[in-house]
Amino acid sequence: MPFNRATRGWIYRLAKDEGGIIGYGSTFDLREPGSIIFVNAPFPVLEEERVATPALSIGEGYCKHPFLARSIVNISGMSFGAISQPAVRALSRGAAVAGCWMDTGEGGLSPYHLEGGCDIIMQIGTAKYGVRNLDGSFAGERARDIA
Repeated sequence: MPFNRATRGWIYRLAKDEGGIIGYGSTFDLREPGSIIFVNAPFPVLEEERVATPALSIGEGYCKHPFLARSIVNISGMSFGAISQPAVRALSRGAAVAGCWMDTGEGGLSPYHLEGGCDIIMQIGTAKYGVRNLDGSFAGERARDIA
């Protein structure tokens, strides 16, 4: 879940060393069995101790082309308008190396998302951020073909 305005303000104050000693983190109940917990480790796991992440099929049974996710940790949606061209390129290349997917965000799909060769989740947003024709009208047929 995203942080609300009050929590975000609190985090900014802590980052500026303006009071508070309580840490912040996930809003998920991490005591729930099966919860994913990221912990710091002083050293990486040895190659022979590494366990492969099982693939996860998304959309099986109701999508024309189900997606086989190779990773449970991926790059969330960040619109091209929110981050720079070099940042999108770097994330795309990094995602390809890591074997994870990258979400385009509502800003649409740019050539820089495709440059790295990673799996792409194209977020089809509402209003003006959806899939468009050259004249700016909504391209419903293209959106259905993508999905």
